[in-house]
Amino acid sequence: ASAALNSVAARTVGPCAYSSDAMPQVTSLFAKKEGRYVYLISTANIEVCVVDGNKEATRLQLKAGEDRSVHGIPPWQVSGSNLQKIQIYFQGGRVSLPDNASRVKLVEVPVAR
Repeated sequence: ASAALNSVAARTVGPCAYSSDAMPQVTSLFAKKEGRYVYLISTANIEVCVVDGNKEATRLQLKAGEDRSVHGIPPWQVSGSNLQKIQIYFQGGRVSLPDNASRVKLVEVPVAR
């Protein structure tokens, strides 16, 4: 599966990397799971960049209705030109994105027991 992801990433252009810029921080309202992955569902054809806490960047090109999980460690950065076209699930719940955000940081919260 990673070979397929790498071939997709190799055909795209533009930066997909860790950013030290300030960005809106988002947390899960009802954390049910550890923050070791981010699950994305696309409602349109979109390109999105996901960067984990180790600064490992993953570029995804998702078609409408396609979903993908990216595994790593928090905190996460998710960026794209139209993030409102994807649903982001983190720690077992969907997160709400600020209006017109092109980049957000997903910050892990303690799991509710």
